[in-house]
Amino acid sequence: MKGTRETSLAIHLLGLFRVSVQGKPVQESHWPRKQAKLLLKLLALDPKHQLHRQQLIDAIWPDLDVESGAANLHKMIHMARRALEPKLTSAVDSRFILTHGQQVELSAPSGLWIDLEQFEASANRAMPSDLVSDCEAALTLYSGDLLSEDLYADWCTRRRDQLRALHRELMMRLASLYARHGQQRLAMMQFEKLLTIETSNEEAHRELMRLYALAGRRSEALRQFQRCCEAVRSDLETEPEEETQQLYRKIVAREIGPLPYPVDADSTAASLDTIAVLPFVNDSGDPSLDYLCAGIADSLIKNLSQVPRLQVLAYSTVSHYKGRRPNPKQLGVDLAVKALVTGRLSRLDEMLVITTELVDTADGSRLWGEHYRPQRAGVLATQREISRQISKKLRLRMTLEERNLIAKRYTRSPEAYTLYLKGRFHWNKRTGEGLKKGIDYFEKAIQKDPQYGLAYSGLADCYNLLSLYSVLPPNKAMPRAKAAARKALQLDESLAEAHTSLAYTYLYYDWSWSAAEREFQHALELNPNYATAHHWYHEYLAAMGRFEEQLDEIRQAEELDPLSLIINTDVGWGLYYARSYDQAIEQLQRTLDLDSNFAVAHLMLGLAYAQRARLTEAVSSIQRAMGLCGEDPLVLAYGALGYVYAVSGQKAQARQMIDRLSAIPQARYASDYCQAMILAGLDERSEAIHRLESAFEQRYDRMIYLNVEPVFDCLRQNTRFPTVDSPAWPFFEIEVTF
Repeated sequence: MKGTRETSLAIHLLGLFRVSVQGKPVQESHWPRKQAKLLLKLLALDPKHQLHRQQLIDAIWPDLDVESGAANLHKMIHMARRALEPKLTSAVDSRFILTHGQQVELSAPSGLWIDLEQFEASANRAMPSDLVSDCEAALTLYSGDLLSEDLYADWCTRRRDQLRALHRELMMRLASLYARHGQQRLAMMQFEKLLTIETSNEEAHRELMRLYALAGRRSEALRQFQRCCEAVRSDLETEPEEETQQLYRKIVAREIGPLPYPVDADSTAASLDTIAVLPFVNDSGDPSLDYLCAGIADSLIKNLSQVPRLQVLAYSTVSHYKGRRPNPKQLGVDLAVKALVTGRLSRLDEMLVITTELVDTADGSRLWGEHYRPQRAGVLATQREISRQISKKLRLRMTLEERNLIAKRYTRSPEAYTLYLKGRFHWNKRTGEGLKKGIDYFEKAIQKDPQYGLAYSGLADCYNLLSLYSVLPPNKAMPRAKAAARKALQLDESLAEAHTSLAYTYLYYDWSWSAAEREFQHALELNPNYATAHHWYHEYLAAMGRFEEQLDEIRQAEELDPLSLIINTDVGWGLYYARSYDQAIEQLQRTLDLDSNFAVAHLMLGLAYAQRARLTEAVSSIQRAMGLCGEDPLVLAYGALGYVYAVSGQKAQARQMIDRLSAIPQARYASDYCQAMILAGLDERSEAIHRLESAFEQRYDRMIYLNVEPVFDCLRQNTRFPTVDSPAWPFFEIEVTF
C-alpha cells in the first residue's frame, strides 16, 4: 500500500489557486485549458467534493446544448486527470478524479487536503475559545480571499463573502483577546489591520478609540474618530452610529482616560512604570570612553522604551545629569519618575568594569545591582543583560513579545555596536561638526555589519539635520536621509527611529503630507516612548493647522523629555502658530529659565513679542539669539530681526539685514525665505512672494509653515499669493482656521 506522501492531494483555494501532488506543485503549464482547472476548483469547493455532470456543464458552459456540453466535460475531465497525473494511461483509473454514472468526484486515496476546510475547522474551534493561540493559528491559514484570480466569477462570490466575513470576525476576536489579556499594542495593530480591509467597520474604530484613550493617547483617539467619520461617509453614505458618537464625546470630555495596567499575578508591590536612565559616570580616567558611558545609557533607554506601559525619559533630558551623582529621592521628585538606573564605568588593570543599579526613588532603596567585567567585545551582550534584569525588577506585566524586544539583538558585531555608540554620541551634540562625525561613525558601523538597521537609522537622522545646520543644501542632504531610512526599514521594519526619519523627509522635503503622517503614526505605534517621534509629529500637525492635536503631541514629547530645550521651545512655537501669543511668551520664558543661553528660544520669543507689538523687546530677544550663536549664525534670526525692524518703521535697518543675509555664506539655503520675511514687513508684497517662490524651488524646510506663519499674514489677500488651487504649491492644499 502506498504511503500518504505518494497519493496525497493538496489544494489551495484561498488566495491564488495552487495544487500539489505528493508534495510537488502542479505547474501552470500542466493546465492547457482553463476549463480543466475550473473543473477542479468546482469539485474542491463543493462540501462533498462531488457534483452531477449537468451541474458542472451549467457552471462551465452555461450556453451550450446538452450534447456539446457533455462532450466538452469529457475532454476537461481527461485534461484535469492528466494535469494531476501526467503518467496516467488509459489502462489505469485516476486516483483523484472519479466518475460514478452521472457523478464526478474529487478524491485522494490517502488524504485530500484543502486549505479552505482547514481554515473553517480551525476558525470554528477558535471562535468560542479564550486562547489567543487558537485565533492566531486559524488566521495563519487564511492566505487570501477565495480564488482571487476568479474575483468576478458569480459561482464563487457568495462563498467568498462568507469566508471574508468569518475572517474578519476572527480578526475582531483576536484583537479583543489581545486587549483582554493586556496586550494593548497587539490589539491596536490587529484592529488597524482589520481596518485596512474593512475601512468602515465601526466596531473596530470604536475599539481603537477606546484603546488609545485608555493608553493616554487622546489625540490619536480623536483622530481615529475622524477616520471613522470619513470611512462611513465614503463607504456607506451615512454618519457614525450613536454609540460611536457617544464614545467620541466622552473622550473629548476626558471621561475616558488612562487606566492602571495589571501587574504580574505574583507581585504584591506596585509597578515602577516611570524610569530615568542616567548617563553612566566615567571613573576610568580615560575621556575616550565618554561615548561608551553615554551610549550604554542611550541603548538601555531604547530597549526599555519598547514596553508600552513603561514611560522612559529621553536621553536629552537625562544627559543634563552627565557626570553627576544626584540624590535618587530628589531626582524622583524633579523628574517625576519612580525608578532610576545609574551606573559607572571603571578599569581594573586592562579590564572594563561596569557597575549598575536600579533604585526606587520613593525611598532610595536599591532594588538591584550588578558588576560586569566584559571585554570590549562583550559590552553589547552586557547592555542586553542589564536591560533584561531591569525589566524583571520593574514589576511590570509584559508579554513574551515585549520581553523579547527588550533583549533584542540589533547587531552581532561588537565593533559595529561600538561605532554606532560613537555615532549617536556625536549626533546628540546637535552641531554641524557633530553631525559630520556621526555620519562617519555610522558609515563605519555599516561597513562592519551591512545588516545593521539601527546604523542606517542613525545615518538618516544625521542627514535630516544637515541642512538645518547649513552643512548641506536640502536637495543633497534629504534624499540621502530618505535612502538611509528606507534601507533601515528594509532591514528591520520595526525600527520606530527609521519610520520617524522617513516621515521627516516626507514632511520637510517631499511635502507629502499623508505619507508623513502615516509614518509618524506607525513610529508611535511601534514605540510610544520615542520623544522625537512625538516632537516631529507635532511639527507636522502645526504645519497642517491642527493646533489642538499638535499641542497634545508636543506635551507628550515634553513628558518624555522634560528638560529638552528644543522640545520646550517648540511648545512655544506651536502656540505662536496658533496665534496664542501670550501663552507662547510665557512658555518661552519658562524655557529660558532652564537655560538662558538657548538661542532658538530667544529667537522664537522675539517673534512672539513682535506679534504683540512689543517691538523693543522683540529686537532685544532676537539680537540676544544672534549674539549667542557666535561663528555659527542662526540664519533665521536675520530674517526675524529685519522683519521686526520693518514693522517698527526702521526701514533702513531692515534693508541692512537683507544685505547682511547676502554676505553670509551659511545663509545660502535660507536667504530667500528670510528676505521674504523682511519684505513682508516692509509691505513689498510682490517681491516677498517672488522670494518665497525661490525658497520653494530650493525646498527650504520652513516653507511647510507658510500657511500658519503670522509674518506672512499680510500677503494672503494678494492676487499673486498662491492659492489652494495652485498645483505646484502642495502646502496650499491645507485649509487652516485660526
